[in-house]
Amino acid sequence: MNYILFGEPMNLIAPKTYQILKFVLNYSLLSQRMIYRRTNISLGQINKVFQWLEDTNFIEKVRKIILIDVPKNLGIVRYRLTNPTGLVRAISFFRKMKNNKILELNLDLKKEDVIKYLTKKKVIFCLETALEKYDSYFRGDAVCCYIEPTSKIDNIKKDLSAIKFGLTKIQFYSWDFQDYDINDPTNSLNYYTSELQTIIDLFCDNKAHYTKELLKRKWGIVL
Repeated sequence: MNYILFGEPMNLIAPKTYQILKFVLNYSLLSQRMIYRRTNISLGQINKVFQWLEDTNFIEKVRKIILIDVPKNLGIVRYRLTNPTGLVRAISFFRKMKNNKILELNLDLKKEDVIKYLTKKKVIFCLETALEKYDSYFRGDAVCCYIEPTSKIDNIKKDLSAIKFGLTKIQFYSWDFQDYDINDPTNSLNYYTSELQTIIDLFCDNKAHYTKELLKRKWGIVL
């Protein structure tokens, strides 16, 4: 699927493109060279994505910084994110969490016990379960997590097979950006998706309305 507003088509969930978009969404002001220095993505590919972002009005150029003893045409062009929710919404056109769901269980276990057990299995909690860490008022009904590699699901199913049917819903998802680490090194909550990934996941699960507090904290957006 290609998403076209103006100009060139762009697959927003191609792994390297997605990695670039995460940088754009994480920093209010950045340059292409900043991403180039921190990733293994070529400047050509970064430039292509930035050109699309600029054409679609998700970012805008700000003042060019001319470095001392560097030719004028090599000065640093910085960009400002202008429409974060629009960009996240664009990503959600490509990506649906329901397509990543690999298993759902309903078990007679306390939610806290499920989280304690799954933490030992080193899953990454996502969606509503992650949101509970970032929004002190939100409480979700399900326990949601990414499991990587997905082969670990067989051991989990075996462990839980003796538990009878109950009210606690557990949803397991596969991580769909294999070339991009699910663990954000800047996130202090090791077993939870970052604030940004949680926002993206909720948009991709048609639950953007849950992100009101996160949007205000991250980008100052008041809904």
